[in-house]
Amino acid sequence: MGPLVGKSYLVKLEILRSLYDGVHVAVIDPEDEYLRLCDAVGGTAIQLGAPAIRVNPLDIPAADRRPDALTRRALFLHTLISVLLGQQPPPAERAALDRAIIATYTAAGISNDPNSWTRPAPLLRDLVASLHAEANPAAQNLAARLSPWTEGSFRDLFDGPTTFHPRGHLVVWSTRQLADELRAPGMLLALDGIWRDVDTGGQSGRSRPEVRRLVVVDEAWTLLRDGEGAKFLYRLAKAARKRRAGVAVVTQDAADLLGSLQSSSQVWRISDGTSDCVGGERVSGGPQLANCRMWRTGLRP
Repeated sequence: MGPLVGKSYLVKLEILRSLYDGVHVAVIDPEDEYLRLCDAVGGTAIQLGAPAIRVNPLDIPAADRRPDALTRRALFLHTLISVLLGQQPPPAERAALDRAIIATYTAAGISNDPNSWTRPAPLLRDLVASLHAEANPAAQNLAARLSPWTEGSFRDLFDGPTTFHPRGHLVVWSTRQLADELRAPGMLLALDGIWRDVDTGGQSGRSRPEVRRLVVVDEAWTLLRDGEGAKFLYRLAKAARKRRAGVAVVTQDAADLLGSLQSSSQVWRISDGTSDCVGGERVSGGPQLANCRMWRTGLRP
């Protein structure tokens, strides 16, 4: 494929083939390139940043009945805060954040008892209020750093309970309406929403989920340039195949991913013992490479 041929054509063709084969597809769409396709096949579009569209990152997945679901949510909140701030907080602030997460859920009546998870989840502003309640300087500093997302210019996305619960054979998560400062967090929230469906899909007493899924992350460099965001995407890609899911990571230029390749040789590699060239580097061993533009983990039948 030459450099002037759009990657979107290749990805849309892959999506249509997957849908035809009964695979459920979720797309993270930074430029609204997949909305027409979504409408044509009767899919669901979620436009993050649009009025009245909100995401509560403290929600515990309704279908998740595992005893460590609350701990998993706490760990995700650590990742989200790091992406919001553009870096991992220092140790004292991370410790304060962990205490505040526990205090926030406790104040909402939510504990490790699954019966408590049906109660309304607290909001990000409640977490910041828990930080403010601590006299610890590290907690106060972290609360101040998070204020733009709870009472400032970027609060709208988080300022209320989640307003949608997407389902269907094709779900497109658009991040185009988000401010640049919210693109990476928005992509992470979309991935988290997608992963909730993938990760809890096999909890109905079956050893494996019935539905095969494909997760497409377009313009993935937005998340990969953030260390914690890249780690989250890596963990998702690594765990996906055990849940009958595939992950496609798409970029306009293979060099966008070269930094990730160099920093962690385990993350993006070529599957099935094959090898290929990425920006002059030889890589072998993990997700599949198509024309130096799209990496995809195996989607098993």
